Amino acid sequence: MSAMIKSTQPLVVLLLLRLGGEQLTRRHWVRLGLATVGVYLLIGGPGGAVAPMGLLLLMLSLLLYGSQLVFTQWWLSAYNTHTVTFYLSTVMTVVITVRWWLQGAVWRDPGAQGWIIILVLAIVSTWFARLALYGAIRRIGTGQIALLWPLQTLTIIVLSVIFLNERMTPVQWVGGALVLSSAGLAMNRNRA
Repeated sequence: MSAMIKSTQPLVVLLLLRLGGEQLTRRHWVRLGLATVGVYLLIGGPGGAVAPMGLLLLMLSLLLYGSQLVFTQWWLSAYNTHTVTFYLSTVMTVVITVRWWLQGAVWRDPGAQGWIIILVLAIVSTWFARLALYGAIRRIGTGQIALLWPLQTLTIIVLSVIFLNERMTPVQWVGGALVLSSAGLAMNRNRA
């Protein structure tokens, strides 16, 4: 259920961009529809009960993360990507550290393997991912990025098939095709 709700992130970003005066085309809405249905099919549709507080926190996450991307495009896209990544990552680290400290959290050493994994995740999944994200915002804009996000869900599922020996159902294959169709519309737009 969380993944399905999170797949509405592109809609939040597009609506924020529209509120800022950007024009949205029919192609945007077609891509959003294809991608949303595709992700729905990829994750197998919603199931289970939804905790109201969890839903509220997820909606808040959608709004805040979408705002971060849109504000980055509006006010920080003129700055060097490395600089934006450094400042935002540093501020995030400080905020998380202060919150952790105020909660009275107890320090636990993750051990050698834990530190290696943390280091790899910090460099690859955070630093390089943020560099790529902020560089993409400068080049193609937040709206295009949001409409390409469903590729992330598809990639996760494909990687789980390759590395975790999971299997895709025929419905998931259809969902993946719809996500790829949505991304294909972006490539056709850029060629034109």
